Amino acid sequence: MTFQECPRWVTNNTVCDGILDRFEQAAVPLAAQYGALPVVGIGHSCGALLQLLITCLFPDTPRAANALISFNNKPVSEAVPGFEELVLPLVMQVLKEGGGQSTLFSTLEMLRETVDNLVDGVVESRFAPAVLENEVVPLVRQVLQITDQLPALLQSIADGTREFTPTPEETRDVVSKMYRARRTIMIRFENDSLDESEGMKDVIQEGKTLLRMRRPLVDMELRYEIIKGNHITPLTQNVFLKTPVDSIDPLFGVRQGMKKEFLKTVNHLGQILVDWLEESAPPVPPGSGGGGGGGSGGIPEGVGEMPSTEASGRM
Repeated sequence: MTFQECPRWVTNNTVCDGILDRFEQAAVPLAAQYGALPVVGIGHSCGALLQLLITCLFPDTPRAANALISFNNKPVSEAVPGFEELVLPLVMQVLKEGGGQSTLFSTLEMLRETVDNLVDGVVESRFAPAVLENEVVPLVRQVLQITDQLPALLQSIADGTREFTPTPEETRDVVSKMYRARRTIMIRFENDSLDESEGMKDVIQEGKTLLRMRRPLVDMELRYEIIKGNHITPLTQNVFLKTPVDSIDPLFGVRQGMKKEFLKTVNHLGQILVDWLEESAPPVPPGSGGGGGGGSGGIPEGVGEMPSTEASGRM
């Protein structure tokens, strides 16, 4: 099966292509500075799904390893509560009647422009607290990126889209046949009803068995961990921001204790990922300034490396 033979994959082709475009904007200058480096994909929920598809369907951008957190690929009926009963009728009414489409899209565009101007004003102001520029503004910009996707999403629903592509069945099929990352860690949280890591773990294991039958010398490491937390644990933000009066605040110690406890689970997740990455990190050649892609680490030389000069082509 090839990508071109499956037109149902076109939506994810576009999404994955956008991810790779943004990645290459950073990868090329990094490769120029440090040389060829292993490429490791990290994704949460739907992001984990996209990392799987990129690894399977974009052979020109191989991954040395993938970290898949809270993997999820539920059908629309389960992922979006009330889709048929509430979301679909509302979208159809807004976009199909009385010029609602143009009104909605122009309103979103106006809202985006207004918020953009406000954010730019905050950044340029000499009187804005550092916390706004360093913490609030980046969060607002992330939210704006979500609103940019709304017009195309709503129009797709109005045009008849009723399911994610690929379907869960198609995803399992392509992963079992084409997933080739040498190292994979899958992490799920104890209190996560949306997680589908267990089923995908079995699919990757099945693909590993098939690969060993065809290429006995090639091994794929699969690690599976269950830790405390829930589906939104990776989204935890540090809400205990620094203030100008911290040095004289009698409750500063109390707030620090609350901060440590609040971030305990997400920090544990981060430490697991760091330890897993360091297990395969190749040694840094002396005098290389931190660069180099060779060495005797767990990621074989040349596997899933960033190009050392220019971005590689894609389908």
